[in-house]
Amino acid sequence: MFTSTFARSTLLIAMLTVGVFLAGCPPPSGEGEGEGEGEIHPGEMVSVPAGTFTMGRTDSGDDANNGFPNEDPQHEVTLTAYQIGKYDVTNQEYADILNWALARGYLENYSGEAYDHGVVYAANEPLFSPSNPYCQITYSGSQFSYRSRTGLPGTTTYSMALHPVVGVTWHGAAMYCNWLSMSQGLTPCYDINNWTCNFAANGYHLPTEAQWERAAAWDTASNKHWIYGFMSDTLTGKNRCNYYDGNPNYVNPLGLTDDPYTSPVGWFNGVNVSPNGSIATVNSPSPVGCYDMSGNVSQWCNDWYESYPSGAVTDPQGPSSGSYRVWRGGGCLWTLYCVSDGRSARRSSFFPAGTLSAFGFRLSR
Repeated sequence: MFTSTFARSTLLIAMLTVGVFLAGCPPPSGEGEGEGEGEIHPGEMVSVPAGTFTMGRTDSGDDANNGFPNEDPQHEVTLTAYQIGKYDVTNQEYADILNWALARGYLENYSGEAYDHGVVYAANEPLFSPSNPYCQITYSGSQFSYRSRTGLPGTTTYSMALHPVVGVTWHGAAMYCNWLSMSQGLTPCYDINNWTCNFAANGYHLPTEAQWERAAAWDTASNKHWIYGFMSDTLTGKNRCNYYDGNPNYVNPLGLTDDPYTSPVGWFNGVNVSPNGSIATVNSPSPVGCYDMSGNVSQWCNDWYESYPSGAVTDPQGPSSGSYRVWRGGGCLWTLYCVSDGRSARRSSFFPAGTLSAFGFRLSR
């Protein structure tokens, strides 16, 4: 049964307007290689070993000065070993999976019929809208592709292929995980009848909030929780992360002429030099080797939002239901509390059928 006309209209309005106000990779080893429905490879994954870490904001520096009550209390979390995306999912990767799904009749339009235009739906939920001006993926009438945009120096044209996908709903991120799994012959994690996640399946899913923070902040070698997701306790300069710097200014490494002012995933690698100010980057991975865990785009997590537990937990997955899904990681368009939103401990939430112009995601498995 499809959602009501009123519900779909409400979601359509949200997808078209909310973003205005806010701002060669091998397949993983193991099951299913080459056995899926027209296999599509994911971006590179990082292996995170099993272990225990301290989750929640620290008591010093920007955490103490700019933190929020929902980042407390600190608590011990034990996680089973997992994999997480080294980079955010890109426009090219998302467009590829949309074309894969389109060819198989999995995409729907507003009326629940075979997709032909407008907001993209699947399993009765909105995924994203190519007509949203902030979306970097277009639809030609037969296939999806990514935009090109103008930046520096002069009027240089940049492909958005390797920039993180933005304007995707939580459902759009979860459905990407399912379709990617199917394309590789893996078992999808999400039950699209109720959007619960089977973490025992061998397919891809969005990282749990705990998996995300462990990868962004926890340095096992020094038994330390970094305040920012590039092994630093301070956020200064324009050479380590793409964020709003409060001058007012945006880091905007490519000097894009309009928002979203994203940068290619993994831009801050110590090799790239920004044409917007000739700023040499500093290699800025998280403790486990992920990039863009602070800034560039905020990232959907699997969990429904709830307050932290007061005691130690193992493999927390959040509540079984709720109204809002968690996002982490700040973004390039946050114009308030820029020092706060990029912190590794920062947590907030948004309704899962909504989109924002700097919302993306990365994979976990």
